[in-house]
Formats: sequence, C-alpha cells, structure tokens
Amino acid sequence: MARPTHLFFDFFGTLVRYDPSRTGQGHHGSHRLLAREGYRGSYAAFVESFDAHFEALEAQAAQSYCEYSMDEMVEGYLREQLGNGFDHQLIAGVRDSYLAEWSRGVSAIVGLEAMLAELGVHFDLAVVTNTHHPSLVPSLLAELGLAHHFDFVLTSVEHGRRKPCPSIFERALELAGATPGRSVYIGDSFEPDYLGPRSASIRSYLIDPGKRANVAPEDRLESVLQLREWVGHGRAWG
Repeated sequence: MARPTHLFFDFFGTLVRYDPSRTGQGHHGSHRLLAREGYRGSYAAFVESFDAHFEALEAQAAQSYCEYSMDEMVEGYLREQLGNGFDHQLIAGVRDSYLAEWSRGVSAIVGLEAMLAELGVHFDLAVVTNTHHPSLVPSLLAELGLAHHFDFVLTSVEHGRRKPCPSIFERALELAGATPGRSVYIGDSFEPDYLGPRSASIRSYLIDPGKRANVAPEDRLESVLQLREWVGHGRAWG
C-alpha cells in the first residue's frame, strides 16, 4: 500500500491501560447513592445485578452491532430495581458516579505522548472507539494530556453502531477526508480492531504480544509504541 496519510486508533487497551471488568474497580459510591434513593440490596448484590444488566445489553449489541448508551443502561437498571418511582436526575447521578469509579484505573501507555507527537508530524491522527458515553473518551484524553494529538474522536454510541460494523470505519474516513488505501487502523481486539477495519478496506494492525490471534506476522504489533520505530526506520506499510 502507499504510505498512509491517516492513522486511526482504538482507545481502551491500545492507547491506555484499563481494567476491562465492569464492576471490579469498586463502586461503593454508586451503591451508596442508590441506597439513599431506596435500593435495599447489599453491595455484593448491587455489583452482581448491575453486571448482569450490562451482560444482557452486551449480548444484544454483540449480535446487532447497535450500541447502547450508559443512560439507557442505567435507566433500565433503575426500573428493574426501583420500579418507576425514581427521580430521572438519578440516571445522570448513577451514570456519572459509576463512570468516575470505573475510570480510576485508566492510565496512558508509558511513552505514548512522545510517540503521538512524532506521528503527528507525519500523519493525521484520530480515535475510533467503542464506548457507551459520548464524553468519556474525550474527557479521559483531556485528563491524560493527549487530546490535542487527535483531530477527532468517533465513538460507537454517537455513531449508533459499534466496531466491527463497517459503517463506523466508513464514517471515520468521511470525517477525516481520508481514503481507505491511505489509512491504517491500530487496535488490540481481533474482531473489532483487525477484521472490522478490513471490512471497510482499511489496512489494520493488531496489538497481540502473546500471538493469540490468527494474523500474519507482519500485521502483529508487540505494543502501539512499535509504530514509532516503524516511522523512524522508514518502514514500508503494506
């Protein structure tokens, strides 16, 4: 392929380290908030039921690629646990409390800032990510001091479809004014980040240091930081 003009990145697991668990981070503040509004279950019952509600939505989304929002998730959970007798401001309260607690363990890959600064000299950069709340990833990028490196962040919840649906990658190309043949996608999940871009004719590379995925050796990265070496050594993309 010709030397690319645009690099698109996954976020979670690619640019940042995070805990993929939905409830393992500790959500005692969210539990206390619910308890003040009438929830009578224990903390253990809360995290179990919250995760189960997530799991049901995930099963649907995995089949349809239709993304759900945190507001939809929380509203459904509150109706399940409290009936209809809750103030709708509680939806935003529980959402924000949960996301703040969930995000505590998110940290940038060491060395990422320097790499992005170098890549930005040669390429246009953007993030295309699955997420349930539109402002979550942009806010995390801002907190980590990385937002200025990217032209835009395209989220599945705003687009309405999640990776690996081809339409989210096609939308990214449209927003960037890019062509598939001059674009590259980098991520760490086989189906969403490797197969998904290819369904939209975008070259993709998979971060797979454990060599678990069935990809060609030249398509595998040990780390996102390997891109810096490629640019520095004038590596051919293809």
